[in-house]
Amino acid sequence: MCDDDDDDDVQRTRLMAARQSQLERTISAMSDSLASKQETLDTLRLQVVIYRDDFQAERQDRERAQTQISQLQAQLDRLSQQQVHSQPPPASLLLSTASTNSLQARI
Repeated sequence: MCDDDDDDDVQRTRLMAARQSQLERTISAMSDSLASKQETLDTLRLQVVIYRDDFQAERQDRERAQTQISQLQAQLDRLSQQQVHSQPPPASLLLSTASTNSLQARI
């Protein structure tokens, strides 16, 4: 009877050792998987930061460009108004005036 108990104990010990070994392999595989997923997560977080910063930089560039367009348009409008008010008479009018002056000089 004692031998049967010893055999049972040995068999239980072997089963427990096999189960422990299996659990250790499972834990190791899960740990590797977790590390890989953590690395992927870190990479994705970094990409989000890069995309966000790039988006914000592009937005600021667009805002600056729009501001510059508005300023240039306002400057163009001012210069156009100045040109209208200070524009010399057209060449055809100058010729008419010169002809009139020439005729008057002959009279």
